[in-house]
Amino acid sequence: MNACLSRTAKILIAVALFTTLISRVPPAKASADVILWDYKYDGENLEIQLMNIGDNSTKVYVSLRDSAGVIVGYPLYNVGAMDGNWGSNASTLTFKLPENYRSVNVVFEYYVEKGVEITKVKGQETIYLPEVTKPFRVSLSSSTPSVQAELDGTASYQVTLTNEGEAGHVDFIVRGLPSSITPGFYIGSQKILSVALEKEESKTLTLYLYLPSSPSGFEVGKEIGFDVFALNENQMEAYKNGASLDNLGASTLRLYLIPEGAPALGLSLENQFARVKAGEEIHTTAMVSNTGTQPAEDVELNVKDLPYGWSIFINPDKISSIDAGEKTNVDVIVVLSDDAAPGRYEFTITATSGSYSASKSFEVRVEETGSSQILWMFAIIFAVIIVAGIMVKFRRR
Repeated sequence: MNACLSRTAKILIAVALFTTLISRVPPAKASADVILWDYKYDGENLEIQLMNIGDNSTKVYVSLRDSAGVIVGYPLYNVGAMDGNWGSNASTLTFKLPENYRSVNVVFEYYVEKGVEITKVKGQETIYLPEVTKPFRVSLSSSTPSVQAELDGTASYQVTLTNEGEAGHVDFIVRGLPSSITPGFYIGSQKILSVALEKEESKTLTLYLYLPSSPSGFEVGKEIGFDVFALNENQMEAYKNGASLDNLGASTLRLYLIPEGAPALGLSLENQFARVKAGEEIHTTAMVSNTGTQPAEDVELNVKDLPYGWSIFINPDKISSIDAGEKTNVDVIVVLSDDAAPGRYEFTITATSGSYSASKSFEVRVEETGSSQILWMFAIIFAVIIVAGIMVKFRRR
């Protein structure tokens, strides 16, 4: 509603200005006769040529109107000064038109002098606009022109391609990225090197940038600007033959990447194997390291798959921060249950900071105790006695 009122107000103001201007224009000293001589239309701009076939100069005020008399196009009014000498009295004016018009009325007004009278003349000619076939041309846009991404991570950009003409296809060139950052274009999960577009079709694809685990050719926190070029078939051929991207007239999109540092946790154990008996303790040291470029905050240590009845003590089990390139030692004590059965066991210690983690496994071999061995010996002797007694009994029979 406000937009309509605004447009109506602009038109009324333009009409008022036009009336004021034309009322102040000195009339031609002799007759002037303006006609529409020629026009050109490229699908967007309408260029009209007016000719004064009269004897004297004049100014002509021109507007484009639809069938209802509403002004269309831009500017609302255009002014042309026209001499009265045949052959040098043409005036060329250009208007920008919306795409949905198939015909417009060219309205032009000027003054002529007839005897002692000054008369305002208003002319109108209808132009039927030809249907213009636009060549294949793609424009690029993005809803995510600037992205932050961590090292060893991925940055993603949504890139929309809009075809403003006939059907065709484009290839992509990315310029301005360090060689350590790898780009890739995808539609869904399908990686693409080029994309085909139907007449006046739009498609959205995703550009992924894969960052290395450590800075190479760039600085953490410093913005990287790079360009995406969409080349049609002829432009791609010229590029392969050595033409500069800047001279091809290809569609270009400027994007930005801000690499961010990230922690990288590491975990190692002083020893990863122990041979013990039920009820005994295992002592080891865990070293938590940060090989990343940012501090690892709120590091927690936990254990997984500890056998039932066993206990573990980690000191400290929480580390407030580990700076980049630093490490912290942690004491680990595992206490076996008194009834731990002989065999092989394995549990895992994990260090976690947010979404980053590192793990190590620890193997324990529980051996039989001396009392268990004695019991086994007594059991074997008892079994032998029973077997021997049975055999003697059978022999007597």
